[in-house]
Amino acid sequence: MNRSEQNISDENDSQEIDKLVRTAILCTITGMLFVLLFLIVGFKAWSVGIGVFLGMPVMIFGMGLYIVAVFRDLKSRKVLDSDNK
Repeated sequence: MNRSEQNISDENDSQEIDKLVRTAILCTITGMLFVLLFLIVGFKAWSVGIGVFLGMPVMIFGMGLYIVAVFRDLKSRKVLDSDNK
């Protein structure tokens, strides 16, 4: 692979990682807002459903996406390679 192809590949990886991080941040913030709604309104049936059964999974999904993005970024920068050259 020549230098220009490698630069294009690195740029595509970078854009994909940025998109993944943005999605992770939006999911996590949305989940936190649902949980905050539950905490502000109190322990009513509808707020428990929104806060616990919707907010927590969305927040955990966002954190999972962020972990995937970090590992992809480290792999693209060759930090996680087993070859120490």
